[in-house]
Amino acid sequence: MPTARLPAAIQPKFCDDLIRFGGNNDGGYLVQEKSISGADGLITLGVSDDLRFEEAFSALRQQPVIAVDGTVSAQIFWDNFIRGFGRPDKPKIAKNNFKAWLGFKRFFKGNRVHLKKMIGYNDPPKYLSLANLFDHEMPARMSSPLLKIDIEGWEYRILEDILATDKKLTGLLVEFHDVDLHIDKIVNFIGSFNLDLLHVHVNNNAPISPLGIPMVVEMTFGKAADGDVLAHQFPHALDQPCNAKKPDPVLVFDLA
Repeated sequence: MPTARLPAAIQPKFCDDLIRFGGNNDGGYLVQEKSISGADGLITLGVSDDLRFEEAFSALRQQPVIAVDGTVSAQIFWDNFIRGFGRPDKPKIAKNNFKAWLGFKRFFKGNRVHLKKMIGYNDPPKYLSLANLFDHEMPARMSSPLLKIDIEGWEYRILEDILATDKKLTGLLVEFHDVDLHIDKIVNFIGSFNLDLLHVHVNNNAPISPLGIPMVVEMTFGKAADGDVLAHQFPHALDQPCNAKKPDPVLVFDLA
């Protein structure tokens, strides 16, 4: 089993109410149970074609869901299905796009909304900042959401906006990319954030750097019961490898 390394400043605090939520393997996250039960909505930045987490939240809480992703839509999946349907040599492509189209059509209705925008800088109509999302796109009755982020590196562009809204959040799930290039930014964010870091999971679809640093990690933030107690076993017993065909790396926190 491979070993990945991170600085001691990134070691999570102990939490005894982590649950696995969403799908198996890639698409599922460990999240603090009270982050789910205390949320009056879910904001997801980056969904691609996987709605398992959003579906699980909606089924349990029946609260509003706002998903922001400018790279996908029901129409895009339908168009890709039609193009793939003309490729009998690749039936799986057509099948996956039809499944994604159907999932979008079924899920996004009523208080579940998909915004076809890129999150980051505020440059309408294509781009939307997190600040403007909170100020203008959230329903009036959504005041304490859970925030989930997987935006392929753009997360670094919205860290200040996350800090500006952190007292509103019940929890944060964020996938950090190119970790070896941005460790200082991640450490500074953790130190400034109102919520505690409760869990770190290595995305084993991405490589580990020559220094042992995982390129992509998933982080869970919430409220630790005891801020002085550090968690020590990674992967967690509830973790599942993002890529089921590869083992999860052991994660240690011993870098200066």
